Amino acid sequence: MSKADSTRLAIIRAAEKLFAENGVDAVSLREVAFAAGQRNHAAARYHFQTKERLVDACLERHAQPIQSAWMDRLSNGQTNGHPPEPRSLVELFVRPIVAKLDDADGGWQYLCLTAQLVISQRYPMLQRPVAKAPGFSRIVQALADCAAQVRPSLLGLRVQRVAAVLFTSIMEYGRLERASNSTSVEAGLSRELFISDLVDTLTSLLTSAASSETLMLLAREIGGG
Repeated sequence: MSKADSTRLAIIRAAEKLFAENGVDAVSLREVAFAAGQRNHAAARYHFQTKERLVDACLERHAQPIQSAWMDRLSNGQTNGHPPEPRSLVELFVRPIVAKLDDADGGWQYLCLTAQLVISQRYPMLQRPVAKAPGFSRIVQALADCAAQVRPSLLGLRVQRVAAVLFTSIMEYGRLERASNSTSVEAGLSRELFISDLVDTLTSLLTSAASSETLMLLAREIGGG
């Protein structure tokens, strides 16, 4: 690894830690450079130009292996030319992200960061470059294809809701795991049980049909598209 690459990685790791502990908006590039042990406190700005680009670099470091896992599992999950059932597909989507809880090299910090960004106005998660990468686009399309009962006008809201519940739920479960120093938290809630219930919840969010009340409002507001 070159000296420049080593410096970039040190800055990214420091940023992940500070973003997770203090929140993205409260952290400056100067603070990141200092935490990364850089004598030049402008080092983060030199390597990343803006905090937005640094945020994207933090996301990309972890998202690439997650998206590779999705692509592999999607390719291996095809049976007789048919895609997996909705619940199986959601589980395929969820597991590589939950696995970040066991990644000692910034996995917890990544989950804290994504949980922030799904509700961020400044750096919204679904508008980051990683959300437009082929792996993410492919699995989102596969999930959207499962939502046959959801009106197109509501699908974007459903996807946003799935992302918010997914990342905030994993972060909260991870917090409980870390507090108990175990993979089985309050009331004996094992990680496998947590994953299964989360998959059930997200599948319902994604596939449940709109109520008659919602359809009536939809028709009134935008013609039921």
